[in-house]
Amino acid sequence: MQDKEEYVKSLMLKTKIEPIPVLDDDGIILDVILWTDILAGKRQLKANKLHSNQVVIMAGGKGTRLDPFTRILPKPLIPIGDRPVIEIIMERFYNQGFHNFIFTLNYKKEYIKLFLKENNYPYTVNWEEENEYLGTAGSLSLLKDKVADSFFVVNCDSLLDVNFEEILIWHKENNACITIVGSHSEVKIPFGVLRMSNGKLQEIAEKPVHDVMINTGVYVMEPEVISYLLSGKMINMDELINIIVKKEKIAVYPISKGWIDIGEWDGYKKGVRMLGDS
Repeated sequence: MQDKEEYVKSLMLKTKIEPIPVLDDDGIILDVILWTDILAGKRQLKANKLHSNQVVIMAGGKGTRLDPFTRILPKPLIPIGDRPVIEIIMERFYNQGFHNFIFTLNYKKEYIKLFLKENNYPYTVNWEEENEYLGTAGSLSLLKDKVADSFFVVNCDSLLDVNFEEILIWHKENNACITIVGSHSEVKIPFGVLRMSNGKLQEIAEKPVHDVMINTGVYVMEPEVISYLLSGKMINMDELINIIVKKEKIAVYPISKGWIDIGEWDGYKKGVRMLGDS
């Protein structure tokens, strides 16, 4: 994407022409790019391929880890630079051809609905509203009869810079009911760890580092997942997965970089540093 913007920028400077038309293979104008679009840094060229798979953004939580910000704004509208996090999430999917979004809402939902209504996005946006808090997975019960193919589920505080189409293909090739996107992470224990057997020390490991796979809060699911949910019943995602894994295949798609959890302060600050000027 950056390479395309740089190319358009250099073309404008070289030819002294504005606007620059975007043509298809038959020479038909699809779009027009203005210099102000490039300067704003927000212009996104259209994806080469469109996907009908829906993207469900879980946006109903209270965001207590970002208190006191979330006493005023719901977490999905917390800004990274000058844009709310849900706009960045949708943009990243849209740039890869995913254009159908469903939000699940609860906490301060009127703020989020107003924001989505007032922005003229080039993609389809709908929402489902919880009447009560249903946990981190219960709101998926609201999607009954609304999803017909594999769909993404994304926590609204999880930013991924990955190839979503590759994840979707991998999910289908593995015939999984759920694919969890997992991120490799090194966890350093800041103390000496005693390794024992029958009360006897075997060795001491000073500040050991463990490689673990962390749940990013991004999933690909099949519609049958919804059949495991009861309408109006609270359930968290870990509970749902532990139920389904006993009957269905659940896969893990590993990544080593490209994930930021902005749902807690350290991750939010990292996101601002990395994306605040983008």
